[in-house]
Amino acid sequence: MNLMWNHRIHERWGKERLYYWQLSFRPTYDQGEILKNLSSLFIDLEIKSYVIYELTGLIDIMLRIWLPVSISTACFKEKLEGKLRPLGLHDCDEFSVRKIVSHWVWNNGNGIVREPANEVLINQFDDATIDKINQRKINKEEAIQYAKKNIITTFRPVSGIKFIIVVPKPMYNFSLESVKGVEDRILNILLEVKNIEEISLYIGVGFGHCLIQGKTTPDKFKCVYDELVKKINDFGFQDFFRVRTFTHIAVNSLDDPRFYSDKLPLNSDVVDDEKITIEEYLIKEESENLEIKGSLSLDINQWLNGGPLTKVDKIAIEGVLRTIVSFLNSRGGKLILGVLERKKYKAMTNRERVDKLLPFQDYYIYGIENEYKGQSWDLFNLRLWDLITNNIEGPASTWISVREESFMNKKLCIIIVRQPNDGWFYLKGDAKLYHRQGNRNINLSGIEADNYKKSMAEYRRTCPSGS
Repeated sequence: MNLMWNHRIHERWGKERLYYWQLSFRPTYDQGEILKNLSSLFIDLEIKSYVIYELTGLIDIMLRIWLPVSISTACFKEKLEGKLRPLGLHDCDEFSVRKIVSHWVWNNGNGIVREPANEVLINQFDDATIDKINQRKINKEEAIQYAKKNIITTFRPVSGIKFIIVVPKPMYNFSLESVKGVEDRILNILLEVKNIEEISLYIGVGFGHCLIQGKTTPDKFKCVYDELVKKINDFGFQDFFRVRTFTHIAVNSLDDPRFYSDKLPLNSDVVDDEKITIEEYLIKEESENLEIKGSLSLDINQWLNGGPLTKVDKIAIEGVLRTIVSFLNSRGGKLILGVLERKKYKAMTNRERVDKLLPFQDYYIYGIENEYKGQSWDLFNLRLWDLITNNIEGPASTWISVREESFMNKKLCIIIVRQPNDGWFYLKGDAKLYHRQGNRNINLSGIEADNYKKSMAEYRRTCPSGS
């Protein structure tokens, strides 16, 4: 009997995202060494949940993994290739799951996937309970209780031929409504099948647009074509969308622990962006999703050149708020207030003031205390939110969280901007569309802005915030 954590638990508690990777090897396939190196990779990267499907045909392995969000796909691919290139890895392509439309373990009979209620998701288990479930040491009553809440479930796969159908992305761009209609039609086709079991449907981006899994017996294997592949093609994928389906056959058994594991990371092992330390931020360079600023609205340049320290709302609007808007129109990011880049202040005339700043790596730790001198963090926080609310068009607060941090006896402000699922954000009175490009805020207008919106809307659709 196998145990599986619900996908929403993986996402919310484990801070993980679901991916598939298809791997091919040339000229030979050394199963023992490949499995050993994959196991080593999973241990190195603390990947707890995976399925390894060995396939017939040109693709040797279909890898299904829950990847910690702290590990980028580029990093995972680099590590994967490092482990497997010496063993003849030839091709390595990813599929990022945007939505689990149907999953045979969690389906309720009509294609709707069971998920934990929100009150369950916000009451996360402690490490002792998670470890007890991971080790399969819970009793029958506990298993029933957790299953009723859709936290975990147990299942026993039926015997038969496991197959994976990949439906590639259409060659041409279609409206979101058209693509959604295709997804609904495929789900309806899956609900109508009679001779196929263990059916799951994933929507995503990468080497495919849809990924279908199922199982049938040898005597009914022709039904995979008659009830699935043919109906999908007849729907118009080949003629209208100009794509064809690819069907892969899995030959290994998931009863072998080398090929299957489903465990949840312990809370103490989870790397959450909101729990990353200031030191970890400050050893990085500014990037598409990280911006470092000395202040919300103080004219620090004027002060370091010997002038008075004054508050200027224009500094906040053209600095912090413009960066927030750029993050909102891009893929989100983190903004740290109270830290100065040392290289920008080498030429300041008042060396006495510069030399009193606290150096750390490539930065000076200045703090935000001067922003609310004689007042409190709460008033600073209120002012920040007033600036956001009064100067940004769109529901920005939905996607923003703010917290105070202490570092080197100074107070810093951390602003975390999550990627919105839809909508565009502007500074009030400014028609230009700001977005992030590298470590800069870039403005667009006209056809350039329209093209960017189309591209970003597609990214948001395939890689939603997940919050």
